[in-house]
Amino acid sequence: MRAERLLAPIALRAAALGAAVLLAAVPLYVYVEPPWRPGVARLAAAFVLGVTLLQLRAAVAARLGRAVSALDDARARPEVGPAVPLRFQELIEDVRAAQSAFASAREMMPRSANITR
Repeated sequence: MRAERLLAPIALRAAALGAAVLLAAVPLYVYVEPPWRPGVARLAAAFVLGVTLLQLRAAVAARLGRAVSALDDARARPEVGPAVPLRFQELIEDVRAAQSAFASAREMMPRSANITR
């Protein structure tokens, strides 16, 4: 979906809302005293902008809600079996465990020699 298709309905609704708020704000603008007039204009503009931004946010959230992400695609794929057979994986784990035990024994050897002295 192109951005113009997403923004066109929002722009039309914002223009209609702006016209309605303008029709309501002009008599109020004329009625209030001059120090309050900028506040009325700002309040009307803030209302139109706020409603328009909420509509834009809802449209973007709906668009993102319909989209399928690559992460969802990756989760849906079945897992691929290991390239290495299971018995070789177990053998590799055993070798790594033996290497770890040998390394910790080498570290402890000088320390235990110092204890006996």
